Amino acid sequence: MRALVGAVVVALLPAVAAAQDDPLPHDTPASAPASGAGPIAQVAASAQPPVRLAQRPPLRFQAGKAGGGLKLLGKATGLVYAPDGSTHVLFGNPATIITKTNKLSLARHHSLFAATFSRDSSRVAMMGTTVEPTFSIFDINAGKLLLFRIRRVPAAAFVRGDPARLAYVNDTERGELLLLEVVAPFTAAPRAIRRLRVPSWYGNRASFSLDGKRAFLHESTTDSFYEVELESGKTRQVRLPERESLTIAPDGSRVCWQSSKAKATRCLRTADLRLETVADCTSYAGHLQFDGSGQRLLVECSGKYLLADLAAGAVSLLTGVRLHRGGGVSLTSGGSGVSAGSSTYFDFFDLRRRAFYRVFRPNRDAGELYSTDPVPGLPHAVAVGGENDTYGQLFLFTPR
Repeated sequence: MRALVGAVVVALLPAVAAAQDDPLPHDTPASAPASGAGPIAQVAASAQPPVRLAQRPPLRFQAGKAGGGLKLLGKATGLVYAPDGSTHVLFGNPATIITKTNKLSLARHHSLFAATFSRDSSRVAMMGTTVEPTFSIFDINAGKLLLFRIRRVPAAAFVRGDPARLAYVNDTERGELLLLEVVAPFTAAPRAIRRLRVPSWYGNRASFSLDGKRAFLHESTTDSFYEVELESGKTRQVRLPERESLTIAPDGSRVCWQSSKAKATRCLRTADLRLETVADCTSYAGHLQFDGSGQRLLVECSGKYLLADLAAGAVSLLTGVRLHRGGGVSLTSGGSGVSAGSSTYFDFFDLRRRAFYRVFRPNRDAGELYSTDPVPGLPHAVAVGGENDTYGQLFLFTPR
C-alpha cells in the first residue's frame, strides 16, 4: 500500500486481544425501554399541495486537466476519515486504522461496510456486513479495542457526538429492531431506547442524524418511518402518501423517494411534514444520494442526473453526467463533485470550478474503476475501485 502518512506498523496492544475474548452481555436488555418513552405518536404528511423546487439553468462543464491523479490506498472496499482528518479507517481484509504515526491492523475485522467517529475523533465504532456481522468500538488515543461483538448492526452513532455514549440498532432477525445505547467503559448491558416490531426483518434500514440526537428506522420499502429522539426515546411514526424505498438526509431534515405513482422525485420535510416535488420523471426514476450535510441531493431521473439545492429550493440538470455501463454515479460528501465510474476510467465533474476531468487507471493491474464512492470526512474526495469481493485496488482522488 502506498503510504498516506508517515506510518509505523505496530502490533495491537495485548489488551486488545484480551478485550475481544472477554464475555460481553447480550444485546437484549433485561429492562424495559427507557422511562418516559411512552407510546408511539402517529402523524401523517401534510395534505397541502407539494412545494415544487424551482428549475435552474443546466450546469455545464468544460474539459480540464485533473491535478494530481489517483493515489493508491491498497486492497480495500472503502474508507472513512475522522472529523479532524487525523485518522482514517481502511476497509481492508483485515481493516486498518491509520493515524499520523501508527498503522493498526484489526484482527477479526474482515468485512466492514461502515464506521463512525465521535465528534472529537478519539473513538470509532465499526460495523461489519451480513457476511461477517461484527460490531466494535475502538479508542484511537489508547490504541485499545473497547468492545467487540458478533451482531447484525446496520447503523450506529455517538450520542450528540459524545465519545462515552454510543447508540446503535440491532436487527434481531426476529421481526424487531432494537435501538440501544451503551455507555463507557462499554461493559454493562445496553439501555433500551426503543423496541420496534416490524413486519419482516429482511431489508430493515436505519440511520442517525449528524448531530447524534435522532434515529430513523424503516423497512426497505415502506409507507412510513420511525423518528426516535435518543435522549428521551420519544418516537413518532410518520406516514407517507405512498409505499416506496426511502432515502433519509444525514441531517434528518428530509426523507426522499422516487414516486412511481406521481412519476416524480419527492421529499418530506421532517420539521413541518410538508411534501416537496424535486423533479418530474416521465420514465425511469432511479438513484438518490445526499451529500454529507443533507442539503444537496443527486437525482437520477429519466436517464439524466439532476442536482437539487434543497436549502435554496432549486434543482439543475447536470449536463454531460451519465451512467457508464456497469459503473456507478455518486456525489462527494461535501456536495462539490459528481463522479461516474467505468472499467478503465472514471469521470469527475467539479461543481466548484465547473470543470470535467476524465481519469484513467494507471495500468492494467490497477483493477477496474466501476465503483466511485464519497469519502466521509473528506468533502471533495472520491474513493475509486475496490468494489469486488476479492478486495480490489482502492484509489483516492481529490481534485486540485
